[in-house]
Amino acid sequence: QVSDIPIVQVFAEATALPAFPFIFARFDGVLGMGYPSQAIDGITPVFDRILAQQILREDEFSVYYSRNAPLKPGGEIILGGTDPAYYTGDFHYLNVSRSGFWQISMKGVSVGAEILFCREGCSVAVDTGASYITGPAGPVSVLMKAIGATEVAEGEVSDRQPLSVSPLAAWPLSQRCPLPLQYLVDCEQVPQLPNISFHLGGKVYGLSGPAYVLRQSQYGEDVCVVAFSGLDIPPPAGPLWILGATFIGHYYTKFDRRHNRIGFATAR
Repeated sequence: QVSDIPIVQVFAEATALPAFPFIFARFDGVLGMGYPSQAIDGITPVFDRILAQQILREDEFSVYYSRNAPLKPGGEIILGGTDPAYYTGDFHYLNVSRSGFWQISMKGVSVGAEILFCREGCSVAVDTGASYITGPAGPVSVLMKAIGATEVAEGEVSDRQPLSVSPLAAWPLSQRCPLPLQYLVDCEQVPQLPNISFHLGGKVYGLSGPAYVLRQSQYGEDVCVVAFSGLDIPPPAGPLWILGATFIGHYYTKFDRRHNRIGFATAR
């Protein structure tokens, strides 16, 4: 049962899991919200079961992530509509560019006023299950140098717990990829960091330094981690940029199945 909607659904129980990231996870399972073409063994996904019952006002779902971790709730998913309490203004829509994925086209990634990548266009997936924003390792490395970030190996910052949940932990296209590197910046410099922006469908979606840097405590000291990582996804799925919770936390996101499009509005 999802809220008050009864659903007859096939599900799988995992009897063995890799330690990372699940040993540190604060969730009980993974609920796929992708297209049915991505379902294993042709099983109908939960949302498609709901759509088949024709009980929603709209064939869509929307996601809000709180940017203030201590606050409850930490986020919200609405089936069949949106929650105006969590966004302002109108939605701007982009058509899904690849059937089966919540994937759209991007026309630029910029630091400040300068476009560094994707001038000729590149693919980007909007993934509610990813913590960070990821991109091909080469461009992300250049991007991090442009903001003065320092690269560190996984586990170098903390020998007990990684600072982030691996991007796309539940996606088949990333399961064979190595864990990404992490990038650090001086915490005192975070307010002065340049905006990083994504050019999507004729609009520019910017993130300020405080929006893309996570301040965490390690052994009594603050560590500021840039919420970007390099991830080389091999063809045919990649190369691919991924907009995860770091982006969605600032842009309320609507996934429209009827029109095969994604909508963004400014989150409150």
